[in-house]
Amino acid sequence: MTWLIASTVIYNPEDGVLTHISTPDDQSITLTTTANLLLALLIHHQGIVVERDTLLHEIWDQRGLRGSSSSLNQYISILRKTLSSFGLNFPTIITVPRVGFMFNSELVVSQQSGLSRIESPSQESRGQKIPLQNTPVRRKQAPWLFPLAVALASILFVVLTPAPAAIPATPVFLLTQVNQCPVYTFTKLPDDWQKPIQALAKTALSIEHLSCQQGTVFYLHAQDAIVYQGNGQLAIIECSLAQQTSETCLTHYFRGWSS
Repeated sequence: MTWLIASTVIYNPEDGVLTHISTPDDQSITLTTTANLLLALLIHHQGIVVERDTLLHEIWDQRGLRGSSSSLNQYISILRKTLSSFGLNFPTIITVPRVGFMFNSELVVSQQSGLSRIESPSQESRGQKIPLQNTPVRRKQAPWLFPLAVALASILFVVLTPAPAAIPATPVFLLTQVNQCPVYTFTKLPDDWQKPIQALAKTALSIEHLSCQQGTVFYLHAQDAIVYQGNGQLAIIECSLAQQTSETCLTHYFRGWSS
């Protein structure tokens, strides 16, 4: 089975071959095994932030290799440049600082079982197939998926939200309000999680002395382990309206949160 990315690139995760849909015989690139596994995993979970630890475990540790944040960043850069070489000159893989990476949910990616199969390279260069259905990820819909992020790359996050309390185009879910400032999550929480996560958000905002200023919006990501085990990693993203045109965001990261 192959994938069609942005109506432009045909991607075969079984052998790691990328081809341009209009010139399949003239323009093709074969990814290395590591790059292929990484791209397949990100596309399979398109629109979901896959944490760095998950990527390192699935792509390197499971194959008996030693990975690092530096090597992960390097392969992400290679994939971005490779996709850009096919004319995808807009954000494809989104960086979520201190959390992980996500394949842009605004790109149309569809399975193309009816397309003719691309000839596989030699066995030595063929990509390894990854058991995607068994890959654990933290399901977090990210709201900063807009082309403006490229033009404002020096800003940590940029979202095209016209009003401080407006919900970004990618779905987010209102958790609570702290002094009239909304706090959103990237996935809908179970009913029995609402109150503990609301309390967690208020406590974390207080600890970081994050005040509710005009035009401030907060986004919260908490590992499931915080609810199940009482400790884990927590990130609060603070976004403030800047120059009345866009939002500049900063991430406050708690590595050893204990409830």
